[in-house]
Amino acid sequence: MKKFLLLTALFGAALTAAAQWPTNMDESPVLITPSGITDYGNYQATSPDGTVYTMQIVPRNFDEAGRTALRYILSICGPDGVMKTATDQGAEGAIEVCYTPNRSWTVVSDPLHIDRDGNPIIIVEDCRNSAEDSKDLSFTVYKFDKDGNKIWEHDLNEGMTVEEAASCDMAQTTDGGYVFCYCVYDYQTQLQHIELEKLDKDGNTLWHKVMKDSKSAYNWPILVETDNNDAILAYTFGTSMYVYTARIDENGNEKWSTRIYRGGFDTTPLWTHFHAIPDVKGGVLVNWRDDREYDGWWKNYVNHVDAEGNIAYPNEMDAVRVAYLEDGISIAGASIAHNDQEGTSFVAYRFYAQKSQDYEGLGVQKIADNGELLWDAEGINVEDLSFDLEVANVQVQCAEDGGCVVFYQLGEGNNVTGPKENRAAKYNKDGVREWNIKLDNWDTYKVSLLSTPLIDGQYWIVSWEDRLDGPSDMGNCYDRYAIRLYTNGERQPAPEAIAHTSLDKGNGAVQYFNAAGQRIAAPAQGVNIIKTSDGVRKVVR
Repeated sequence: MKKFLLLTALFGAALTAAAQWPTNMDESPVLITPSGITDYGNYQATSPDGTVYTMQIVPRNFDEAGRTALRYILSICGPDGVMKTATDQGAEGAIEVCYTPNRSWTVVSDPLHIDRDGNPIIIVEDCRNSAEDSKDLSFTVYKFDKDGNKIWEHDLNEGMTVEEAASCDMAQTTDGGYVFCYCVYDYQTQLQHIELEKLDKDGNTLWHKVMKDSKSAYNWPILVETDNNDAILAYTFGTSMYVYTARIDENGNEKWSTRIYRGGFDTTPLWTHFHAIPDVKGGVLVNWRDDREYDGWWKNYVNHVDAEGNIAYPNEMDAVRVAYLEDGISIAGASIAHNDQEGTSFVAYRFYAQKSQDYEGLGVQKIADNGELLWDAEGINVEDLSFDLEVANVQVQCAEDGGCVVFYQLGEGNNVTGPKENRAAKYNKDGVREWNIKLDNWDTYKVSLLSTPLIDGQYWIVSWEDRLDGPSDMGNCYDRYAIRLYTNGERQPAPEAIAHTSLDKGNGAVQYFNAAGQRIAAPAQGVNIIKTSDGVRKVVR
């Protein structure tokens, strides 16, 4: 019988890091923002093909009328690690979105998005529509194509201005349109309310809705994408800031509203620890911290609402407490990610001694979609509670094997401007640590670590702002650098090898291998090499 002979084969060619991305720690990371620019805000979003978009809000003193002005600029780094040039802007690496009168500060929860077609959507909050002697605010939306060419711009609420507005967010609907939300402070009622507006894919307003109450405030809106042209809104309501989620249909009407927490918060701005992400079945997961027991330290909680508005956890409004730490230990700086294939969530969090905040550590927990804590009640310590330790910019992302990776910055002495290490720790689906590594060899002043979800089942892109000059003078500029980190913990993928074997031609036999070339019994999450008598193919689940 004729045999199909397969010799040892390397499948790494398609996965090899592009020449511009560093392949080892001795090579410099890729600079993904213009060098030497001081900015008020630095935001990042990544398209599914690995293109990185960075937006900076840059102070430029005053406009012609003597008003404070801010410049919004967009930088694009292609999948090959090379900065792109926008054809109609004529600017290599930096595209001017706008340069408009503004206040010296803005509060926008999420001003940079990438839609399903890879187009950047930018939300600008400024004073362009106010009188010259006023500093009233409005929101303007810009849509660019993936190469940085402007497609359209649109003023939300017909350009009407308000005295105070913040927390603007966006979700794309399945028809290609976009729903926007933002919070407005009404000086007459001295209460905040939420406004919602939907644009079609061409930037035309389809509807505008207001969520307002004469006695209680609506606050901190976050939009989450779902199906059927709907969006899910997470927000707080009332003086005690009860947490709600609501499903908004294609006409802006509320399909359901579910209260998922009845309690209160301290004066710490909620946006610093209030997160909402979608699950794969059209629901939403909401993460926050509170001190509902009034014992003086802060705990972190997650609640899960399904697509029909039902609380999926058995704890109902009490939610699920992420980690049961020792008395006096508070949690802050949490990050949440959902594994759609496995039906689990990961929460990474910084913890610290409430009375003496010189003691810090870092933990991670895995939670099943039914609310079960899977990594013990205490979670797993990525960094043990230690004196004179600083943990910052915690990010968690799903890994290819059902586990997770925790990205963070590590310093000493609670010195925000001091030298830091960029680190990443990988845990498999059972909570076993596979590696904890430094991401670069620079002993420099780093801030604002950001990471992407796993791209193509192969790598994450990690970026941070770095001031290479070293001194603690805050007047010096931070530039944003980036690397690719592959699932093996290296700057380049491991060769994918499959051992010499043979199969009868046409006998229908199937063999499965993981990305490292190891034989497995059945396909697993991540990269699978599938070998049959007709050949070999690679599948990413």
